[in-house]
Amino acid sequence: MDRLPCDVIATILTNLPVKSVVQCRVLYDYYCVGFNMTTKEFMVVRMFFGLSNDDEASVSNVEVHTLGSNSWRNLGEAPSVWFIGFSSVFVNGSLHWLAKSKPKDGSNGLCSMLIVSFNLSSENFGVISFSEFGILPHSVPEDGPIAFQLVTLGRCLSVVDSCLKNPVILWVLKNYNVMESWTRYIIRKCGSRIEPVQMISYGKNGDILLLYGSNKLMSYNIESQTLSSLKGGTNWWFYTAFSYVESLISVKSLCKTEDQC
Repeated sequence: MDRLPCDVIATILTNLPVKSVVQCRVLYDYYCVGFNMTTKEFMVVRMFFGLSNDDEASVSNVEVHTLGSNSWRNLGEAPSVWFIGFSSVFVNGSLHWLAKSKPKDGSNGLCSMLIVSFNLSSENFGVISFSEFGILPHSVPEDGPIAFQLVTLGRCLSVVDSCLKNPVILWVLKNYNVMESWTRYIIRKCGSRIEPVQMISYGKNGDILLLYGSNKLMSYNIESQTLSSLKGGTNWWFYTAFSYVESLISVKSLCKTEDQC
């Protein structure tokens, strides 16, 4: 399960139990849906970051909700990092986010790039540093733009270093528990015009399907290192693409009682 359809996620979120008022000003929060591989249950993870009512201290918290229950469980503070974006990817029983560390004294304002994971079975956080698999740069400016994407390809955790660069560097973790299995691929863009690239999935023939620019669906052959256009292009602009496995999931069937839905 790389990603649930948006309508399923919306249905899950609208059926969550109402929380009590939090005694702080929430600046931003994340809601992510994943699947507990041990209990075979869907879970919602909420992380929020804010300021105390007197604005003198920053606060954070992590809570989890299992579909079918009628309450949230508090897991304490969130990791002390800056999360990038609001989306996560689900791989090997864990949710993953791109993040960067807070700058340390003497770092000249540079932050280390990280992948933060949360295992839904153990309910523990983990951290993978970009320096562990040789991706460059390891560090980014505190307020600078981020050119990395976190995706899943063939159920493998993957990192894309693209933005408007040519070539695009793709890193794939082929064995989740072996950091040495990070494998690098170089994707050279076509033509003189440099456009952003978004990875979608592996095709049936092993090629990588991707969105080139804003409206070009293309296939990249790893062996020949060539890009080819696919039918199905569109005149629309600025849209996104992703893959998911179609399935009929009744959210109400996951609840224990009618009252919880």
